[in-house]
Amino acid sequence: MFISIYVCREEGKRPRKEFHLFFVPRKSLLCQKKLQNRGVFGSFTLIEEFKCDLFPFDNDLLSMELSGSFKEFHLENDPTCLYQVAQAIQGLQKLYGKISKVTGRGPAASKVWELLERLNREEEDNKSHPVSSVAIEHLLLLDRSVDLLSPLVTQLTYEGLIDEIYGIKYSKVLVLYIFYISEL
Repeated sequence: MFISIYVCREEGKRPRKEFHLFFVPRKSLLCQKKLQNRGVFGSFTLIEEFKCDLFPFDNDLLSMELSGSFKEFHLENDPTCLYQVAQAIQGLQKLYGKISKVTGRGPAASKVWELLERLNREEEDNKSHPVSSVAIEHLLLLDRSVDLLSPLVTQLTYEGLIDEIYGIKYSKVLVLYIFYISEL
């Protein structure tokens, strides 16, 4: 574990350094145990988590980028990712107000809805009203298990074809042109 090696190497030096540890996107009990086993857990002045649940791609498009969530939930029976989704939706509701209409399909969508209702009931004691005038009217929760074939469908738009051939990453395409000139 790189962190423990670094802390051990720096601890004996003068002047004494303060170590801060931030987990992204959430704290890991397993990592904390490993740091305790290596004897460096007490060296940290601050241990926190940096929650970056949602990444904005456009003014009306947010993504969670939970790449292993389907496998975690459906194959490993680990509902942690669904709790993260519910917390992210609750964070949106804290900013923009309660979402008036929620619909969904699939077992994961219904579990997210149940978790969200439970989190909202727990938050009812804290009566903070959002300042924003923007409201989210409708939330659609779709479980990937309801439609497994859509990700496999060939894209037929120009942008889709460019993405398939060259790959679009962060709204950019790297295209390399090579021209061969031959003598006639």
